[in-house]
Amino acid sequence: VELAAMYTRAPSEYLALYDGFNWKHALMSHPTTPFLVGAGYLVLVLALNKFARGLNLNMRLLQAAHNLILCLGSLAMALGTAVEVTRRVRFEGSSRWLFCEAPSTEPVGALWFWSYIYYLSKYYELLDTVLQLLKGRPPPHFMLHVYHHSVVLVMGWGWL
Repeated sequence: VELAAMYTRAPSEYLALYDGFNWKHALMSHPTTPFLVGAGYLVLVLALNKFARGLNLNMRLLQAAHNLILCLGSLAMALGTAVEVTRRVRFEGSSRWLFCEAPSTEPVGALWFWSYIYYLSKYYELLDTVLQLLKGRPPPHFMLHVYHHSVVLVMGWGWL
């Protein structure tokens, strides 16, 4: 029923969700989320690194699809952010906030929505390592790769 309701919404309802975005009520906004997921990611990739060596699964199509999704998602985020930055600069008459946001600024609205989508994309990017390990070999610079993916979850949360 929930899925069916999603397809019966008017475009103006989606715009209200987009413009009315509020980080405090967003999925995965709890402070423990990036730490718990990061810890789970570490356990998973260390186990895969140990037990999937030599597995040699053909992940070519899956990795290509994954990379295409990453590219298209990055394009959507870049365009959406550019539109919202332009809207806010026009509204405020200045771009000073772009370099130093006022501490009292609440993470609400369309521009923060795009920051949130970026944050969520970091979770999807965790699949990079999993797909590489399922091929039977770790990615180059494995520890740096794993460290980066673990830490960027916390950083993305902190930026919101």
